[in-house]
Amino acid sequence: MKKKSFNINIGMVSFLMIFIVLSMVTFSVLTLVTAKNQYNSSLKSVTHQENYSDASSEAYQKLQQIDHMLCQLKASTDQDNYLQFIKEKETQYGYHLDEDVIIYDVNISKQQVLHVELQLHHDETLYDVITWKCQNIDQWEPDNKIQVLQ
Repeated sequence: MKKKSFNINIGMVSFLMIFIVLSMVTFSVLTLVTAKNQYNSSLKSVTHQENYSDASSEAYQKLQQIDHMLCQLKASTDQDNYLQFIKEKETQYGYHLDEDVIIYDVNISKQQVLHVELQLHHDETLYDVITWKCQNIDQWEPDNKIQVLQ
């Protein structure tokens, strides 16, 4: 009598299904990690933008106070004493006078400030904004622990 043999070829199909499922799980995990990193990056960007906007607003308010002070001094003092009176108002308005340049900083974060410089004029324009930029407070230190090339 002849024996019946059952050849079940499910081995190749099982391996194919396992490979497809593992591939899908791997790609979904990679997608999840990428989405989380992009979310964290966007939160950091939003926080920095909000901090910069707040600092910029504060710098404009200080600029308005300085502008008002300069207008009052220009109307009430003569040209010879003009810079002397501006020098005397340094601590009151929170700026530093360096020759004909008013300099002040507004904190953006622990590592950055908004640096503003105003060039004073002795005519009707009173001043020009020559610098309005972010500056790092901390010094950058490179990581030299790993010897890459000699």
